[in-house]
Amino acid sequence: MCVLRSIVLALACFGASALAQPAIHLHSVEVGTEYESVSGGFTDTRGISSQAILGGGGGTWRLQWGAQERFGEGGVVFGVGHSRFLGRKWIGSASLGSSTAGAYHARLRAGVEVGRKWGAREQFVTSLGASFHDARDVHHDVVLNAEALYYTGLVVLQLSSRYTISTPGDARGHYVHAALTHSRPGQRSVAGRIGFGREAYLRVEPLTAEIEFRSWEAGLTWIEPVYQRWSLAVRATLYHNPYYDRAGLGLGVLHRF
Repeated sequence: MCVLRSIVLALACFGASALAQPAIHLHSVEVGTEYESVSGGFTDTRGISSQAILGGGGGTWRLQWGAQERFGEGGVVFGVGHSRFLGRKWIGSASLGSSTAGAYHARLRAGVEVGRKWGAREQFVTSLGASFHDARDVHHDVVLNAEALYYTGLVVLQLSSRYTISTPGDARGHYVHAALTHSRPGQRSVAGRIGFGREAYLRVEPLTAEIEFRSWEAGLTWIEPVYQRWSLAVRATLYHNPYYDRAGLGLGVLHRF
């Protein structure tokens, strides 16, 4: 769970006060489903997911659970993360997760991140983080990431860079992302993102893997309030690499309290 993702979520609900008030309270629960069409003769991806966000006292907890079938293998993934203000300017986060089965789901994933707010109005935030992913096959990844966020009233701009070291094989990957979110506190929120670069490792079949290849991805998320504190979330995604294309659609129900 990253520092800036938590901030974007808080900004969508509460506006600029989310950056200015460490003790802000934020709670939400979301349940959803997703389906992805995969080309290249591979099995389509389908799954269900849920998450709960519990905030207050200067910190935010995120609990996640999901069941997914990918490339013909199923598994349940789950994780917990915590972000908290470390004084007025600094923010830290840590996360831990695992799965029950599936070559495509990590046996263990863990990460830490630290961020800082800048400027007189504290609208600019930067963060640095590191994570470890231990796969169920023979490889594991060390991921280093740097992110920046700038908030301008109703718009949030995010830029990030991710560097991956995958072993065995000493494969390296580098990916960059850009995202733009437009939202009003408690009202409609629309977010678009793009990413491209070189990935270090990809499991495409139970016994087949590819390393150091280029890919790109794009996504759009639309969250629309429908009744009091209830909202519908619609997510569309596109992904391309030399081996297959993936197009996905997700639908979720979100309740804030």
